[in-house]
Amino acid sequence: MKVRFPKLDFSKVRAHWASSIEFSQRYNSASTVPAHIEPYLVKVMIQAKKVLDPKHKKLHEDLDIFIKQEVQHCKQHLAFNNSLYAQGYEGMKAIEDVYRADYDRFLKEKSLRFNLAYAEGFEAMGSASALVFFEDLGDLLDGADKEAVDLWKWHLAEEFEHREVAFQVYQAICGRGFFAWLYRLYGLFYAVKHPYPYDDIGRIPDQSGSQRYDT
Repeated sequence: MKVRFPKLDFSKVRAHWASSIEFSQRYNSASTVPAHIEPYLVKVMIQAKKVLDPKHKKLHEDLDIFIKQEVQHCKQHLAFNNSLYAQGYEGMKAIEDVYRADYDRFLKEKSLRFNLAYAEGFEAMGSASALVFFEDLGDLLDGADKEAVDLWKWHLAEEFEHREVAFQVYQAICGRGFFAWLYRLYGLFYAVKHPYPYDDIGRIPDQSGSQRYDT
């Protein structure tokens, strides 16, 4: 693992940066998530470092890199999102407010076990998304704006590293038994469903969480 500092300029990236408008918009909407989950993940892993046994020296070192990588992901996606706002997509901010409120609530109200399980589940999804982006998109990336493509390739490539670190941290702190495994699955399913803040008729739910499925 290593910390990378890509020099990306989104000032000239079009909102419809690929030949398929639907494809562009799918990834534009996905960019609302990293801008807010990355600071959350950083805070979760800082908490994890405080309780992680010092004997896990290599894992502590990997966590330090993990945290620095996530900071860079956040910075780049914020810059990308700002370019979208400037092109008329300020409506994204209402969706992002829901994410931000949820992650603040997770940190305040949820256990470290929950936050580690959620983080591990989210990172597992990230590694799967990387395979799709690198292996299955084919012609959808032909002629696309290089800066947008490089953003996602860089970010998703590092998700493979993050998946392994999040998994190892969860096991080191929460254990390897049946309950730990079952709770990790719960975290995965929670993470799969959570980053979709709309209800069945397209409204943004109340930020209090009353329309969530929290436990």
